[in-house]
Parts: sequence; C-alpha cells; structure tokens
Amino acid sequence: MARKNKYATMRDLVRLVKKNTKYDEALVREVIDLYFEEIKDAVISNKQVRLSGFGVFSLKKWKSNTYFDPNSKTRTSKQIQTVSFKPSKILRKKVKDS
Repeated sequence: MARKNKYATMRDLVRLVKKNTKYDEALVREVIDLYFEEIKDAVISNKQVRLSGFGVFSLKKWKSNTYFDPNSKTRTSKQIQTVSFKPSKILRKKVKDS
C-alpha cells in the first residue's frame, strides 16, 4: 500500500486484495464493505470484535454528564460512548520494531 500521503484508503485496500486474489474489483469492494459493516454493527450492539493478530474493538461508555441548556433553561443528562481499540501484542511489536 505505497502511497504518497500518509493514509491508506479503501481504494488502496481494494486494489491490494484484487491484485493478490485475482477477483473482480466490484466483488472485492462488496466483501470488504460487508466485513466493515459487520464490525460496525457488532461494536454498536456493544459486542467486542477481536481480530486475531490485529486487536480488539469495543464500545466504551463514560459516566453520564449533566449539561445546562441556557435556551430551554433545563438540565440534560447524556451518556457519552466512544469506540475503543486495543492493539494486539503482535501488532504492537511489529509497530515498535518498524
């Protein structure tokens, strides 16, 4: 995935998989889209996604914060959720050694 900029895009991934598998580009794009869609759905439904040799995606919930809305003069409580990623030991070692 050699690029001039620092980002690897979906297009790069599709081209790499197409080159290595000899499958049609449309089929490769569809499979990759489905793969990422399943990861998103699992994380949204509060399941951990473990990818061997890569890491773990999970949904992290923070404590509820109370905000004051000056327009309606009411207090609103909102729980914040973020996606968390913990790299595997293998990935951390490869990044450290590179």
